[in-house]
Amino acid sequence: VDAEGIGGIVLTAVYCFSATGRTRRVAQYMARMLSCQISELSMDWRPDSYKVDTAVVVFPVYCQSLPLPVRKALPLISASDFILIAAYGRKSFGNALREAVKLVKGRVIAGAYVPVGHTYLNEQLETDLSRLDPVLLRIANPKPVHIPTSRKNPFASFFPLQRGKLGVRITRGKNCDNCGLCTKLCPMHTMADGNPGKSCIRCLRCVHICPQNALHTTLHPCLKQYLNGKRKNDFWVY
Repeated sequence: VDAEGIGGIVLTAVYCFSATGRTRRVAQYMARMLSCQISELSMDWRPDSYKVDTAVVVFPVYCQSLPLPVRKALPLISASDFILIAAYGRKSFGNALREAVKLVKGRVIAGAYVPVGHTYLNEQLETDLSRLDPVLLRIANPKPVHIPTSRKNPFASFFPLQRGKLGVRITRGKNCDNCGLCTKLCPMHTMADGNPGKSCIRCLRCVHICPQNALHTTLHPCLKQYLNGKRKNDFWVY
C-alpha cells in the first residue's frame, strides 16, 4: 500500500499516542507497511494543514477507555475514512473502539483490538502484527464497518484520575539529578520535578524515560491482584 500524496491530499496517515512504546510498535508496523510517518498525539496536538484520505489511529486502552490525549485529538483529525486500532494490556479492553467511533468525524472502515504487554507489569509481549494485514486491504476498497459494543465495567468511567492515583503511586528517588526530562516530555504537562500533578493519567512515560531510573512505581495490592488475575490474548479485527 502506498501512502503517496496527490494534489495536496495525503492518502494515508498514521496517528499514535504511546507513553512507553508498546502501542508505538503497533503504529510503526502500520506506518512501515504504508510507507508513511507517524504523527504523535498529545494534549497540545494540532492537525496539519493538509487533508487526509485515510487516518490510521493507534492508541492504548487505559482503564477500559481512551486516554485523555486521544479523546481530545480524535475529533480534530480531518479524514474521510478511519482505521481505529486499540492496544490493550491483556486485561479488559472495555468499549474503547466504540467510544472512539463516536468521536471521529468520518467513516470507520476497520478496527482492531491488539494485545500488548501491560505497562504496569513492565511486560514485553511479542504479538504477530501481520494479523493486521487484512486491515490494510480495506484502504484500497473502503466500506463502512460495524464495530460492536463490548462489555465495559460500569465503574470504569467514574473518577479515573482519582482511581489511578490510588492504584499507582509514583515516587522520586534520591538519585534524581533534576534534569527536567520528565517535566518536558509529560504528555499531560502535569509532571513537575518528578512529582505527578492532579492531571496525571499514570501513563508512566516519566518512569520509562528517566535517564537515572529515579522514578519508581508502587501498585496498590488490589490493583496488583487484578493484574495478576486471568489474562487474555484476544486479537480482534473488524
